Amino acid sequence: MSQNILMKEPKHNFGLTLLMTRYGKLHRPILATFHKVGEDKEKSAKEARENLKILESGLQGKCFFGGETLGFVDIAAGWIAYWARMIEDIVDVMLIDEENISLLNAWFQDVLEVYIIKECVLPSDKLLMHNKGFHKILMAAST
Repeated sequence: MSQNILMKEPKHNFGLTLLMTRYGKLHRPILATFHKVGEDKEKSAKEARENLKILESGLQGKCFFGGETLGFVDIAAGWIAYWARMIEDIVDVMLIDEENISLLNAWFQDVLEVYIIKECVLPSDKLLMHNKGFHKILMAAST
């Protein structure tokens, strides 16, 4: 019987990432930053940065959460690498503090360079343009 390489990761890493990605610890504040303004936007961004720091602790100096190769946790949390940077560009706020989460920042770059990930994500320039338009609509609707 072959063993699924995606499920060989330490339970601590799997649990931490599952908790943070599935139950909104990362999802909620990152996306809130996209549609909030002023002090509320800054508060959401601060919460996102704090939670990203916690997520970074799961890397423990490795290239990926499971070690040297892409695993389940990397896939589950991989959306952050793509969307957080895009949200930063659109709403002009810092979510990824490269100095304070340098390991996670390196992970963002590594995970987006994995062939299968590169093949599955939409071109960032087109998605950025689409989401800038969507953000304008959101902001117009909220005023």
